[in-house]
Amino acid sequence: MKNPHLKPAKPYSICKWGPGLALTIIVAASMMIFLVYKSTQVTYDMAEKDYYAEELKFDGKMKASANAEHLSSPITINETEDFLVVQFPAECIGQQLSGTLVLYRPSAENHDVHLPLTPDAAGKIIITKKNLLKGLYELKANWEMNGKSYNVEKNFFVQL
Repeated sequence: MKNPHLKPAKPYSICKWGPGLALTIIVAASMMIFLVYKSTQVTYDMAEKDYYAEELKFDGKMKASANAEHLSSPITINETEDFLVVQFPAECIGQQLSGTLVLYRPSAENHDVHLPLTPDAAGKIIITKKNLLKGLYELKANWEMNGKSYNVEKNFFVQL
């Protein structure tokens, strides 16, 4: 006859608490180290060097954009095999323009192109494509003409 107060013997278990906890801690620590490593590889450049100062100029930028919308036609960007041709509206032809033209590359700040805004007699600015990469750019044109500010921002894709 069996003694009712004796507990039956448990079968041998392959997974014990100690090694299971140790393995869980090692896997978690390895994942943490991997995530820290991957986060150091990400670039986190901001769109503007001095973001807050640019934000303070936002109201003036909006007024300049409204002025640009009232021009007879928008700025157009045409692409040839070797060049980009930026065409300004008719009222800009023959006028004294002072400003900047930036080809902003959202994915890589070091591939931005900064140019003075100097259209020729036909109102065109011709830009060589040898310094550009295939991909998305944003044209940022800021200029003053006849005492008014103008601002145009336009996305375009460069094919090489």
